[in-house]
Amino acid sequence: MFRIYFNEERRQDSGVLADANASLKRYEQVLEKIENRSGEADSRLRCLQVWAKGFTRSLDELEQSLYCSRKYSELVSHEFIEEMEEEELDNYHRHVYFYKNALIRLFSILDKMGSFLDDLLKLETGKVMPRFSYFTVLRQMHEREIASELEQKLFDLKNSCKGPLNRLRQQRNTEIHAMNEELVDDVWNAKESPEAQSPVENIQDNLKDMEQGFEMVCLTVSTVFESLASSQKG
Repeated sequence: MFRIYFNEERRQDSGVLADANASLKRYEQVLEKIENRSGEADSRLRCLQVWAKGFTRSLDELEQSLYCSRKYSELVSHEFIEEMEEEELDNYHRHVYFYKNALIRLFSILDKMGSFLDDLLKLETGKVMPRFSYFTVLRQMHEREIASELEQKLFDLKNSCKGPLNRLRQQRNTEIHAMNEELVDDVWNAKESPEAQSPVENIQDNLKDMEQGFEMVCLTVSTVFESLASSQKG
């Protein structure tokens, strides 16, 4: 959708995104076969199909946000806001907008996955913690020894991206609960040296973390829905 901004063709899925979307499609097909065999509409199956379509759409939105953030970052070259001309400053703000969009969407997908697994596996995590996250659901699966093989795979995926995820989560929490994430360095500099220029955050390091987070999310979706498709084929 947004590639038209850069005079580019529509995206052709590849890599971990293609794998995740293929897993979601296979799961939907398995659900359709189950429903066709039963010969009657099943509200539970329909709900699961809606969940799968929702994840497909959410992954698309995350990828597009990350893509735009990366493209606009290529048009930013100065290290301080005050050094930028108007066009570069506009592109910097566009980069920040799409980066923060990706940041929020990444954790939104994980939290949706937590809600999905909680409902599917009847974990009732809300009784333990009313406002729970994907990571809380993983702990519940582990402590109650439910879907242990799947839980171990998801736990390993989470740990493989522990550093980037922690940094991204801190940024997300700052953005939502405190102040604009890109202004944190400005506040620190203002306290240390009131006349100092406003530095640009480390864009490339942030994007590297985001790309690793995106890969982890795609692999998580693939792992969950491949497992579900295999277990429900019969």
